[in-house]
Order: sequence, then structure tokens, then C-alpha cells
Amino acid sequence: MKKIILGLSCFLVTLNSLAGGGPPAAQKGGNACVSDNFCTYSEMPLQNQGALTLKWYINKKEKNWNLSDPGWCGAVAGMMAIYGMVKHNRKVKYNSWLDDKPDNHYGAWKTGVDFKTDFKKGGTYDGEASAAVQSLLNRATNYKSKYYSQGASGFDNSASIKNEIKAQKHVEYLSICKYGVENKRVITADLNQNLKDRKAKVGYYEVLGKTNGCHALALNGYDGNKLIINDPWGRVYTVDFESIFYGSTGGNIYAYPRTRVTYNKWMHRTWDNFSHFMGHGGEKGEHTILTGRIKFAIYQP
Repeated sequence: MKKIILGLSCFLVTLNSLAGGGPPAAQKGGNACVSDNFCTYSEMPLQNQGALTLKWYINKKEKNWNLSDPGWCGAVAGMMAIYGMVKHNRKVKYNSWLDDKPDNHYGAWKTGVDFKTDFKKGGTYDGEASAAVQSLLNRATNYKSKYYSQGASGFDNSASIKNEIKAQKHVEYLSICKYGVENKRVITADLNQNLKDRKAKVGYYEVLGKTNGCHALALNGYDGNKLIINDPWGRVYTVDFESIFYGSTGGNIYAYPRTRVTYNKWMHRTWDNFSHFMGHGGEKGEHTILTGRIKFAIYQP
């Protein structure tokens, strides 16, 4: 999978919000990933990467002097996903720092160390995160089975991911990027039928442009037909993943699938200094695209 640097677009946010819906009363404790209607790793922590106490902690550990978080979303999203898995599999022996039941601040820093996060300038590569997760699973003992998979197919959508979670009962570390989109009424080239179909639906051809910032998140189940994600800015959202086709301007025009992430309109939120990432993620000008998935689970006896 192509390595994509994350975290350059992780700015400070102080407000929290929770996804709508929620588990039935009987499922509020423990792992509720057994229902067709609602599934969540209820003990996955929610950490704000911009929290002052986390900044002070990481700066002290790294001997940095960052006045604000330069891009720690990879470390924080990774910690949330890993902790979500660990806290629901308490009999598993990980043969690592995870066995010491560390707090969230230590966990975010240690996950970042394992993911090779650049704590000074910000940024985490998917390849390094993937290697760290595999290493944690490979060292584990006292488990019945484990699951690991990496990559985004381009045909991912909310329904397919929901079915995967029901089957594998896993958590995910996600990478999404914001792309500029040029909308063209006419493209003089031999077009793939899928792109023609998309144009007939929306009225124009969509051509992905340059990447304008990426972000890491933790996938934590589903609520009805919506997916639940824990955002390292200390928020929980429900989202839709939709596989659509885009054109390319690299000499030839053709259709290729990408999974677009859209946030529910009724849950509209913005990020300080990065409002368009979510607020306009499904509109014409900019689309948020799923670029990487690291899926993992481990089952206790």
C-alpha cells in the first residue's frame, strides 16, 4: 500500500460531540459487536490530540518544545484502536508494554514511538503503523485466533465494512485524505462506463486533484447503517462510506474507484483551521477519500 504521511492537518479542537443513536441498555457494557443494529468497542478511549496535558506529556518525553500539536493524529488514533482491542480481550498476553495497563497519555506516546511518528514535525506513515500493529499481534500469547488485514480496495462502502465488522469483530486504524475535485462538463476521451454513469447521476465529471492534508482515525463499529469513528480530536462521529468513480487527468481520462467519506449533515461539525475537511467533504469542491485501512483483532480463549 502506498505510504501516506498523516497528521499535517491535525489542528486543535476543544469541543466534543457524540454520535446519535447508541446501544440498547443491555449492551452498554463490554463488547457489543454482536448486534445487527449496533456494534461498538465500548471501552475504546477517546483522546484529544490537542489536549494541553498530552502536549506537555509528549514534549517532556521527546524533549520537544512544541507550542501546539504538529500532527499527532496517527499516534492518538493508533492508541485508541489498540486500546479498544486490548480492553475487550483481557486474558490475552501481549508480551509488551500493553500488559502494564498504561494510561492514555503514555499509550499515545508509546504508540507513536512504535508507529515512528515524527513528534517534532508531525506525521505518521501507514507502513510504519502497519508494521507496529503486526508486531504487537505476533508477540501475543494465550489467544484463540487473531485477524489482521491491510489496504483499502476502492470498493469499500458502509454496508461492506459493516459486514466485515460483524464477521471479524475487529477495530480499524483509518487514513483519509482531502482531495481537491475539478468538475468538468465535458471530457474528450474514451471514458469508462462507470464514470459516465456517475456523470449522469451528478451532472458533471469529477476529476481528483491534489491532496490537501490527511488524517488518521479509529473505526469503532456501526450504528444502524452508519459507521462509527473515534476522531483523535476527542470526538465521535457517524459517517457514510460510499464507493464512487472519478476521472484522472494523467494524460488519459479513465474511471477508477475511491471510497468517499461523508459526515452526516445533521451531525455537521467543523475543525478549527480545517473546516472543509468534514464540512465540505461530500460537496463538489473537495472530497475526503479513504486511503488506508489497518484491520486487526485478537480473540481470547
